[in-house]
Amino acid sequence: TMFGGSLYCGAVLAGWGWLHLRLKEQGIDDGHIVIQEGQISYPLPVTGDAVAICAAPDDKVWNKFLAMYQRYGRARLTLHTRVVNAGSAEDAVRFTGQYVLHR
Repeated sequence: TMFGGSLYCGAVLAGWGWLHLRLKEQGIDDGHIVIQEGQISYPLPVTGDAVAICAAPDDKVWNKFLAMYQRYGRARLTLHTRVVNAGSAEDAVRFTGQYVLHR
């Protein structure tokens, strides 16, 4: 089975990657993304290949995040990621992380 620390890293990176790409789409390239805190659970073992998925936040949450960053140069965003075994839809890992974007 996959090591819990590796799964944690994969979950964090899925959120970081989603945020990084979304910011590039918005033309924002002057910030630094850091993970401030995270909570993780491991309801199922990961027994082989796995897929990490980050869900997009609601538009209202995203727009507030952007407005805060543009106004103050710092904003926080909570993202939810999950890891599934390849070929399965069941969550093997659930992660909630608070990411901070700052200039």
